[in-house]
Amino acid sequence: MVRSTPRTADWPSHSKTAFDRSALLGRRLSISSEQTALASDIMVEQRLMAADGTLAMPNDDRYLLLVHWGGKRRFNLHRGDSNLGYFDTQPGDWTLLRSDMADHLTVNAAGPLLVIHLPLAVNTQDAEGPLTDLRQGSNDGGMRINGGHHCSIEALALEIVRAIHRDDAADMPDKLVKLAAIMGERRGPGMMMGQASNDTVVVDLGVTVSSRGPAATNLRGGLAPFNLRRVMEYVEQNLTAPLSVDELAGQASLSPFHFARSFKQSTGLTPHQYVTERRMRQAKLLLADVHRKLADVGKSSGFSSQSRFTTVFRKCVNATPGEYRRLLQGKMIA
Repeated sequence: MVRSTPRTADWPSHSKTAFDRSALLGRRLSISSEQTALASDIMVEQRLMAADGTLAMPNDDRYLLLVHWGGKRRFNLHRGDSNLGYFDTQPGDWTLLRSDMADHLTVNAAGPLLVIHLPLAVNTQDAEGPLTDLRQGSNDGGMRINGGHHCSIEALALEIVRAIHRDDAADMPDKLVKLAAIMGERRGPGMMMGQASNDTVVVDLGVTVSSRGPAATNLRGGLAPFNLRRVMEYVEQNLTAPLSVDELAGQASLSPFHFARSFKQSTGLTPHQYVTERRMRQAKLLLADVHRKLADVGKSSGFSSQSRFTTVFRKCVNATPGEYRRLLQGKMIA
């Protein structure tokens, strides 16, 4: 699935954010499997990626989980000298990659990144761990990437960042198990990698739900896939509008009651929760521009006032817009 988002069709390779390079370098926590109930060692690192920087893939059976902060960026996957494909991200998105997908990644623009080498199973007896259902079948050649944008995942990621800054690994295994469980419930659609790195088509993994339903199937009682897709596109094109349930129901030609029930069945989110997630994603991107006032960021993302914007933002990710902007600049947050 290649999805070009109307609001983010221009995909610059530069950022308007000034980074504090000294604040992030070398901040990591490593925990051995002997210290935890996890099946293999974990490594958690907050890293400031340079433009054209390289990130090595795990050389074992662990996943590579990336939580993206900074501006819009394009990541390319490589095996040896071969460029296998790419995906695009913006602040707050997450991407989950299997270790056998590539040797390393490169990125076209600088910015902070949370890097987690995450075990597949919770313990050595757990063959069906929280990430097991994210594995893809052999018919896609093993080159399908999972990703999405979910405030609940990012809120946990920010807890992990704070723990890194405190050098506190005490609760890290529990946080990672919870993170994996939420990804299994809230993931966006798996996507095949894109074309050449200079392609102008946006391969956007930062979706909140799959237009085919959370498990790529049409669940009983849920919206038909084409209706869900129509509603998602309408929301994306009208984020600054009020967007009532009645209005969204009209896009699916259903009554508000039946639409709300079917939408929740298909996505796991109420229409209001979904709209809030998409407005939050837009706001995070605008916060990367340090010259943009917070009030303007809120207004341009569909929030009625700066106080409302701050309240919703803090509730969603447990950080204020100002704190989040510091994170995008590569600065420490309390």
